[in-house]
Formats: sequence, C-alpha cells, structure tokens
Amino acid sequence: MRRKLLVYITIFMISFANVIFAKIPKIALGPPVATFEEGTSEAWVSHPELWKNVAKKSKIVLTFDGAIISKGWIKPVDAKALVETAKKLNLGIAIEFSLFAAPVAVPSEGKTAADILVRGILQPIYDAGGEVHSVFLDGADYRLLEGLHKRGEGCGLTVEQYAQEMVIFWKTVHELDPMIKICPIEDPKAWEFDKETPCFFDGYTSKSGVYMKDSLDALYKALTEAGETIPIISLDCPYPYYNYKKSQKGEDIDTKQAILKIQKWCAERKIEMMYIVNTEPKFGGKLEEMSESKKEELNEHYREDCLKYIEMIYNDGIQPDWIMLESWYHVPTKNVPETEDGTFFNITNECIDLINALYKKPWKQK
Repeated sequence: MRRKLLVYITIFMISFANVIFAKIPKIALGPPVATFEEGTSEAWVSHPELWKNVAKKSKIVLTFDGAIISKGWIKPVDAKALVETAKKLNLGIAIEFSLFAAPVAVPSEGKTAADILVRGILQPIYDAGGEVHSVFLDGADYRLLEGLHKRGEGCGLTVEQYAQEMVIFWKTVHELDPMIKICPIEDPKAWEFDKETPCFFDGYTSKSGVYMKDSLDALYKALTEAGETIPIISLDCPYPYYNYKKSQKGEDIDTKQAILKIQKWCAERKIEMMYIVNTEPKFGGKLEEMSESKKEELNEHYREDCLKYIEMIYNDGIQPDWIMLESWYHVPTKNVPETEDGTFFNITNECIDLINALYKKPWKQK
C-alpha cells in the first residue's frame, strides 16, 4: 500500500514539475489623453460614476505630465478633480513623466527635471489633498544618454553619469514624499536588451552603444548603493511590435525572448514588472472628420487586438506583476461610459475579465 502511494505521489510530482501557479496581475488604468471628441477625454475625471465598476477591479489610474500642466496635445486634467475621483474610487494616482529636456542641472535656468516634476506636477496633487502612488519615467535613459536625443544642457551622458543623475532625481522626488514609487519605462521594441536580442527599430543601442541591460544594471547598482529602489519596471511594446519577426534592418527578431529576459532580470532583483497592453490605431485621420462607422471600426480593432495580446502574452509565459491598460493614441475614441460598447472603460472591463480568467489558471513553464 505504501509503495503504491509513493508511486502515485511520484507520478503527481512529475506531472506538475513544470507547472507554475501564477498570481493574477494587478491592474493599472491609463485612459487616452488624445481623445479629441469634445467632452469625452476628461469626462472620466469629472464623472467617476461612469466607470466605477472597472475601478473596483483596478489599483491605480494614470495620467500624463502634460495633462496636469496643460502642455501640448494632451487634454488637461484638473488636479483637484483627479484627487476627488481617485478617493471616491479608492484608486492610487500615477503620473507618466517624460520631460527630461535636462536631467539634474540646467545652469541657465536653475531648474531640473525633478523640480519640474515635483513643483509643477506632483505639488498641485498634494495641495489638493491627494497623494501619488507612482511616477513612471518615460525614457529617462534614452532621452539622456550620449548619442541619442540632444534636448538640452546636461544630455549626452555616459551610462554611469546617467545612473548618478537618477540617484539625485530619486532623492529629490522623495523629499516631497518618500513613499512615491519611481518606476522606469523601458522600450523593448527599440532597445536591444543584450547583444543576443535584436529589436524592431534600429535606434537606442546603435546610437548610444548601450544595451538596455547595461543601463538597468548601472541604475540598479547606483540606486541600491544610495539606499533607493526600483519598485516596478514598466514595458512599452504595443501589440504589432510584439508580433514582428523581422527588424527594420531585416534581422530575425523575437520580442518574446527579450521580454522573458527582462522578466528574469526583474525577478532576480525582486522588482515588479508591469506590462502595458495596447495597440496602434487601425488607421489615422482626424476624429472630427470621421463618420461614426469609422470610429466604431477603430474602437473594435483596438478591442480585438488588446484581447488577442493578453491571451498571447499569457500563452508565451509572460507573468507580469501588473498589467497597465493604457492608450496614448486617439483610440478608443471615447473614454466613458463603461456600459457603452467601444469606450475605453468598456473595453478595459472586458480585458480585465480575460486577465483574471487566464492568470488564475496554472500554466506549464516553457
């Protein structure tokens, strides 16, 4: 009897040796900020009742730096209304920050990127009685490293200089609130993780001579030595780029392998990984000149791609701690209400249900 029991146990252990009992990713929301239909872009802030059910399934809601300071093409978001909505819906506030025209010191202006973030964007939220859960840095590395974008004094840094500048950035932000999570956004479609993983665009590595791993290693080392942390790394790779098999130069590429390498890098350092799920619009054009049927076509394409993408990354063994459902495009063409087909929050609700259904199931390691 004991021998038979041992046989059963052995068979069970062999059968499940490669099964991973996956945790369900936490959900972050990033409503479109380029939705130009009058009243639909900012309605999610002023009318939280129109997406309250989606909010119950989520942890944070993100808006862009330009929305708070009313900059450029981004629709403005009122800081006080944002705080009130986040409190009503029990959501943390996240900010995506990309204004790295200069890293830490601009002698001619006496202003730094961290100053712009703290004084111009975060402070209005705190003054309105709110708090910020996290700040996601959109391309701090590629905007500052030598050989890449030259956007101001102080750019064109070596990877070591960049890492030290980021230590000062972290410290400056944490003077306002030491609990803010400062999180890099990385771009696997345009930056090779290492020499074995070419990417779609011929960009950051060829111009800077730096692989993504080099940058992350330097940043992690500098922050750790300074007593700071990287709590989350977010990955920006819209659906079409995940699927390309050839780079612009005609090289064979496998973006999945790059993502899995980043996932392993994060896990080894106990850093959470966030995966942004979205897709590019099916076609361009001005929304105000489009028929309703064309807008519906745009929205349905966005919905279908996002659902396919979620299932694809799950099947490929990508196990993010967070999934950010975010659009910086002009689709979906409306944000609310969540009960209307084709709106951002309606599509998001369907995506969240799929994420929960898939990731609660165990999967076999590839």
